[in-house]
Formats: sequence, C-alpha cells, structure tokens
Amino acid sequence: MKSRCCCLVVASVLFMLVALGHLARLVMGWKVVVGTYEMPMWLSVVVLVVCVGLSVGMWVCSCCKKCEAAVPPQPKA
Repeated sequence: MKSRCCCLVVASVLFMLVALGHLARLVMGWKVVVGTYEMPMWLSVVVLVVCVGLSVGMWVCSCCKKCEAAVPPQPKA
C-alpha cells in the first residue's frame, strides 16, 4: 500500500518538474530546436497544463483515503 502512495508521489514530483521546465521556457523565451524544427511556444503551454493536471491529480490520489480503501486487504498467510 505504501509503495503505491510512494510511486504516485514520485510521479507527481516528476510531472511537476517537467511543468516547471516548460514554465521556465515560456517565461525566459528559450527556443527548443529538434533537428531543423523549432518547437512552437504554444506546445509548451499545452504540455504545462497537462503536466500540472497530472501532477495535482496524482498528488491528491496519493493522499486520498478513498483510494486506499478501494484496494482489497491482502490475505494473511
């Protein structure tokens, strides 16, 4: 049970770090070039919104007692 909560917290933090990177790109005006293609700034806005949503959702689920109650108890050996 604790490992599931721990995994959700770790994933939440990683998504938030990605969101902060995209926020920094938007604020600082950094350009991202892959090969000869320059990534548009609107793409960072979309990724920022998605990553923040996933991060908050995972964080809430990791702290939620309802999520923990949905898992059936393990049988004792």
